Amino acid sequence: MDGKLVVAPISAQLGLDYTKQPTMPSGGGGLVSTAEDYYRLAQMLGNGGELDGKRILAPSSVKLMGSNHLPAEVINGNFGIGMHQMRPGFGYGYNVAVVYDPPEANEPVGKGTFFWDGAAGTWFWVDPTNDMVFVGMIQRMTAPDNHPLLYRSHAAVYGALIDPSK
Repeated sequence: MDGKLVVAPISAQLGLDYTKQPTMPSGGGGLVSTAEDYYRLAQMLGNGGELDGKRILAPSSVKLMGSNHLPAEVINGNFGIGMHQMRPGFGYGYNVAVVYDPPEANEPVGKGTFFWDGAAGTWFWVDPTNDMVFVGMIQRMTAPDNHPLLYRSHAAVYGALIDPSK
């Protein structure tokens, strides 16, 4: 309105009021941040745990996060989380999905790419092979096309690489 920011109406349908302290713990549920801080988190992970010259996480912690920890019998295509189907080449590390074998997972990303996407359409991915960090930000709770935007961002970014052979 007149170029000024206004508080959006709270969705009574979903019972979400981010202006009030949560009544129970919910991991990342209800996390509110800025685009810049979300990018800084992703960049810190992309830097192996370092940001602005300061060590935040040990490189070994970031490596554990971005390594698949699921057994072969789970990554057979019969299981999934949300819209992500676990399959050969695609699994989960600690708090992130991992593409540990891109050709086998049929993904156009670098080996070791890991990511997370939020319910309202925020997402990030880190590709250590190509030294890239990407953050996507939309705010559409329960929109059916939020998840495919993550994969469309892969196509757009990797299509622009000069040497996508990595």
